Amino acid sequence: MPPSFADAFGHRQLVFDPTAGTSLEVLKFADLFSKSPEFETALRERTDALKHIHHPSLGTVHRVERDGEALLLLSKHTTGRRVAELQAKAQGPAFALELIRLVTPLLATLEKSAPGMSHGAISADRIVVTRDGRLVVVEHVLGSAINALKLSRPQLAEIGLIVPAGKPGADPAQPVLDSRADIAQLAFLALSLLLGRPLAAADYPDKVSGLLDEFVMAAGSPMLAAKMRSWLERSMQLSPKSFASASEATEAAKDLPDDLDVRIHNSLSQFPSEAVTSSRVAPKAADRALSPAPKENPVREAAVPAKSGRRPLVGWLVGALAVVAVAEGAALFVWPYVRPVAPVIEVRPAAIAPAPAPVIPDPAAAVSAASGPAPVTTTAPPPQTQQASPGGPAASAPPASAAVTPAKPDTAASAAADPVTQGPRFGGLTISSPLELQVFESGKLLGTNLGQLAVNEGTHMFEFVNELTGFRYSQSVTVRAGKMTNLAISVPKGRVSINAVPWAEVLIDGSAQGQTPLANLSLPIGSHEIVFRHPQLGERKQTVVVKVEGLAKVTQTFQSGGGSQ
Repeated sequence: MPPSFADAFGHRQLVFDPTAGTSLEVLKFADLFSKSPEFETALRERTDALKHIHHPSLGTVHRVERDGEALLLLSKHTTGRRVAELQAKAQGPAFALELIRLVTPLLATLEKSAPGMSHGAISADRIVVTRDGRLVVVEHVLGSAINALKLSRPQLAEIGLIVPAGKPGADPAQPVLDSRADIAQLAFLALSLLLGRPLAAADYPDKVSGLLDEFVMAAGSPMLAAKMRSWLERSMQLSPKSFASASEATEAAKDLPDDLDVRIHNSLSQFPSEAVTSSRVAPKAADRALSPAPKENPVREAAVPAKSGRRPLVGWLVGALAVVAVAEGAALFVWPYVRPVAPVIEVRPAAIAPAPAPVIPDPAAAVSAASGPAPVTTTAPPPQTQQASPGGPAASAPPASAAVTPAKPDTAASAAADPVTQGPRFGGLTISSPLELQVFESGKLLGTNLGQLAVNEGTHMFEFVNELTGFRYSQSVTVRAGKMTNLAISVPKGRVSINAVPWAEVLIDGSAQGQTPLANLSLPIGSHEIVFRHPQLGERKQTVVVKVEGLAKVTQTFQSGGGSQ
């Protein structure tokens, strides 16, 4: 995965915002957008107008900022993979149907939230598949801002956006990104998933008919082909009965097949079976109206059983997730309120003698490998499979009947004719942090920071996670074979309020903090021991977990029969 994500709109980077206590995805707009006062004004107005909107399938946009000549959009980071990154496998009727069922209702509710409201830039780059299998639409403030640029259809196609013909009476030379455009863009994306390849915006609308014919011929299901083609044509405004709104498209999507025939369903067996799960998010959850919600009680989407007769969401996507937007190398914009991702760690390489067989070492062995080559044995071990160290591949031992003949010291020709196979090269990694952290790479758990990790040499993008506190952090690390890389990860601070009845002196982790009540204390995230002392009522202890988001509240009651909460 590349160290940052970029498209025609600009570059996205992952940073940590200590003021909000969360990870932010920062979109640095390209010059076309950054240098347009009309675009900036419309973007700020749209961002302010949608601040009260909370929805589990809609990303959160915080604010618009400027850094010199660069215009920046700061959003809450949605952990997962963009559909564009997964498109090599995220394809076929099953995924296309789920995309339509889960995203179309969201577009309808967004359309109803305010007059003329739409996303305006639906594409595979702006839909994220989260770790728990949800589809989250991000960067929904772009639509009206792009309209302010007054771009032509060819110009919009150059930045990857399709726009249908305007409504009767509209200026044909001035396309508008409205709710009809949202549905057309979603349908165009669904068609690319059905065909199994990305489509160019320039293919719309002239080549769409031929692309639909291609889908029908390959579908293998007359019912699916007929119903899906009709919905796609109406959504892309290519039918006399084209949808006039996202709400109308949502209602019509209910007539799409609830199930796929055996031939199509079996075509999904090419994906790893261990990644397939039975969980899915029911489309009803996306039908909830967008409504104001207090920050202390955000709307959350509850998982509900799948509709009877429906196949589950293709769950192999969940196993393929990883952080998308990360710092591009060590070059990050630094603002007073943003701490950038730490720079890439570089360790000088060390020469390692070639190993006679691809043996997977443990971290200690990887570090000591530079001392010399491993001895060559004359008898192969019995058949068995060796388990690789975290982050490394598995290696299989040769059959018992095989024999390894060492090269004779005095026979140079024989040694040249029988070269020794070079095995994987490893380095060690140790992580120090006040929290216990799980270490992931491309969605795969490598281990924790409680021990050393053996990692293939090269540059890796690791994600460090503590689920208890909600802490997530990504960093690029370069590991050299035979060397130990030490990485220190600090953690942000959270907030806690402490009270006692009737009152008490408070010590936190042995340090005196004063007398209750104590409001909005700043403490590093993680577990802390709180001691309450009262001169007549004695001493009580509690443990509190401070998280990245939210306010932890602790109360101790000394009165008879009382307790803590």
